[in-house]
Amino acid sequence: MIRVVFGRSFAGLLVFLIGLGLFILWIFLALLSFFFFFIPALHGFFYLTLGILLVSLVFIAAGALTMVLGAKIPSGPRRVEAWSRGWARRQVRTDQLESSEKVGDLFAAVLMLLILAFFVQNQIRNTGFFTERFGVLEQVLFYGPGLISVLVSLSRAAYGRRNALRPYEAMNFLFVSVASFWLLSIFPFSFNQLDALFPLSVRPFFFWSNNTVGALLILLAGIAGLVSALYKLIVYSIVRAENAPYRYP
Repeated sequence: MIRVVFGRSFAGLLVFLIGLGLFILWIFLALLSFFFFFIPALHGFFYLTLGILLVSLVFIAAGALTMVLGAKIPSGPRRVEAWSRGWARRQVRTDQLESSEKVGDLFAAVLMLLILAFFVQNQIRNTGFFTERFGVLEQVLFYGPGLISVLVSLSRAAYGRRNALRPYEAMNFLFVSVASFWLLSIFPFSFNQLDALFPLSVRPFFFWSNNTVGALLILLAGIAGLVSALYKLIVYSIVRAENAPYRYP
């Protein structure tokens, strides 16, 4: 017989109820978006509604999974429980970074700075990649997550541990998700001009670059940001609980 341990399952229940509330909100907004579709200035409302739907589904799934993991099964799939315990202990053992992993974080920070510099050059030289809709708010949402990821990578390399930085990673991934859905609704880009800074000999390799592909990439970034944020929080909680002196029964 399955016995639910309240201390383990309460957080999952809370996340599940939040997701359920967002899903109910999405139902009402979906009805409104049907009427707003006929107003060109309010087309961005559709993407807001889509973002709420994705957030609600991820929260519902994460809450349900957390509640299932919080159920204590006295007799039954012992292998699953052993695997869960083993996975948690592996996360604890690998919490401290090796020297090569610290170098990898430094490399990731430099690579992100180079990517940001590329887009800054596009903006300074007015290549056409950014349109007139790329205002101050859009600039903060576009460059902000990249700068935060640089700070997180440098901090992790300096501190030498993963779990302490996971909440900041989760917040940044959530920032990525919110920024992606907002930029998708405004879409201040012209992906046809993505190759403007490259030599003519290289530009044929960007044949795939158009606004449809760009919108799809931004949408995927928003979804991935949500999933990654929840994953980081779950792993952070598991590792912290495994390191705590108190153990649930």
